[in-house]
Amino acid sequence: MSGRTNIRPMTAAGGTGSTGGTGAARAETPRSAESPETTGGPIPDHPIPYQYFVLRAVPRPEREEFVNVGVVVYSEELDTILLGWHVDEPRLRALDPSVDVETLRGALEHLADLARPGSSAGMARPRRRGALFGWLAAPRSSVLQPGPTHGGVVSRP
Repeated sequence: MSGRTNIRPMTAAGGTGSTGGTGAARAETPRSAESPETTGGPIPDHPIPYQYFVLRAVPRPEREEFVNVGVVVYSEELDTILLGWHVDEPRLRALDPSVDVETLRGALEHLADLARPGSSAGMARPRRRGALFGWLAAPRSSVLQPGPTHGGVVSRP
């Protein structure tokens, strides 16, 4: 494995990831806070480093079981944050039948709103995209948790 990968943002127009499961349950459209087409800058023709972390739903933290529900990708060079999410309700309910899925969806939508361009993440002044990525990666909930941050290089965004 060369360490390079091609990544594409998930979009409301169909997404790039699978919906998981058998497809029998209602599939939720993956969400994206931003895409390279909306950043307004030219796309470089050289490899671009990025960082990412996975968002995990942990319905019962004491059991340390989780379901991946989103991903946040940041490129300093492109000054871009992408946030995509999808909640697989049957998988979550298999871990905890009483999980509050609507609250989880609300929290994910709130994070997606914060990642959109021009967001100040609830702060008095707009933040740099890198600082916002760090803020999004910080743990703040026992049910919705960020995984470890990883890095990579994309050859073509």
